[in-house]
Amino acid sequence: MRTIAPALLSLLCLAGCTTRKQVAGEPLDAGVMAVYRAPFDKVKRAALDAVAELAFGVKEEKWEDERRYKIVCSQGVASGTIGRYARVVIETADTECTVYVIVKSKAAGAEARPVDDTIAADLQKRILKRVEKP
Repeated sequence: MRTIAPALLSLLCLAGCTTRKQVAGEPLDAGVMAVYRAPFDKVKRAALDAVAELAFGVKEEKWEDERRYKIVCSQGVASGTIGRYARVVIETADTECTVYVIVKSKAAGAEARPVDDTIAADLQKRILKRVEKP
């Protein structure tokens, strides 16, 4: 029984925890959206600077298709339930970029959602501030 209890506890934790793969797999147009009238390179740099400012470490960057670039980040302890994941999708167009930001706590729960949404909105404000700089 002593060896089963820790394994069972670990399984229960994993069932309720958000994973990086889950956040990366969310629909590409999910999250807090904003449109920036700036070239892709400037918006991408602004997004990377904004996530770094909030102590998110970039775990993955890649083109999803010819128009959408995805950045997946994490904040907090790498293994375990402390911290958050963030995903930024930059959708390019001729004269503007649409950015979608999702933030999810590693420890899944309804009480974390308002804070996660606030952090996602804050990331958009930080991106805007950088995009507007000359």
